[in-house]
Amino acid sequence: MCDSDTCDRIINEVYSRKVLSSFTDSRLLRYSMSRRIQWLESQRKFVERFITPERYGKMNSITQARTDLVRNGNLDEIVKYARVEQADFSITSASSKRGCRTPREPQ
Repeated sequence: MCDSDTCDRIINEVYSRKVLSSFTDSRLLRYSMSRRIQWLESQRKFVERFITPERYGKMNSITQARTDLVRNGNLDEIVKYARVEQADFSITSASSKRGCRTPREPQ
């Protein structure tokens, strides 16, 4: 059995990779409606079982917002959020591939 901190780190890592990553890549958007519903039911079970009030309280506001969407089963809002995240990522990625740079701070 692992200590509390180790358990938290493991759960947070799994949660980040398996639940939250679906918001930022296009995988969720490629799913059929029935597959999205299955995905959401699975993620809700994970949140219900493992995301305790203590773990939730340690999350940043973006992670809490995503968790709330999953917990509430709001599939339409999750899809909207995923589309916005995908667009933001695409714009950022396209800019970086074109050699756009952020201004350097004065030294």
